[in-house]
Amino acid sequence: MKAVTLLLACALMASAALAQGTINFTNLKPTKQQVFDADGKPLKGAWAQLHAGKTADSMVPVGPPVAFFDDFKEGYYTSGAVDVGFLGLGFFQVWAWKGAETFDLATQIGKSNVLQLRPGDPRLGGGPELPRDLIGLESFSLERVNEPIEPTELKITGSTVLPFAFTFTTAKGVTYEVQASNDLMTWGVLKKMRETSGEAKFTDHRKALFTRQYYRVKQTE
Repeated sequence: MKAVTLLLACALMASAALAQGTINFTNLKPTKQQVFDADGKPLKGAWAQLHAGKTADSMVPVGPPVAFFDDFKEGYYTSGAVDVGFLGLGFFQVWAWKGAETFDLATQIGKSNVLQLRPGDPRLGGGPELPRDLIGLESFSLERVNEPIEPTELKITGSTVLPFAFTFTTAKGVTYEVQASNDLMTWGVLKKMRETSGEAKFTDHRKALFTRQYYRVKQTE
């Protein structure tokens, strides 16, 4: 009797472990909702990943990222059934990115509309449900982020009279670092400056520590 009870308990535990909802993670049939890059072209060389949660603000990545097709199906992806880790009504969203292996480092990113639906339930009698399609998914485009800053041409004018000072042209909304070195190898930051007037002036009030001192202005953001 103990053996039968133990087997029954194991069977129930195994059934509970398998009872997780599934989603058919694709934007091919039946939704046919293409994804586009920041230039409006069908997305390729990019990744998509499903996010899911019981509430809209608790969604987390589920399943591995899947690559977009690079052939005649550009703008589409498919990975089959994805286990979302829960049953019942939930929230779902597709994240897509390009330019890096992760969403956070990518140079183009985008998110779909948020869907509310029930994943497929494998516990139903008469056979499990098929993975649920992302019905209601809408087409979307990526946006550019994390782009390198375009360099700004600087015009520097200085004087050898102590304290040493120089001026340089600035671009609106850009931060600059004034750096100094005595060997052109190691540079230290003297000051960060953010000007909007088109010109900035820096004065080095330090006492002379070396026979030669080099300066440079570096654009940081």
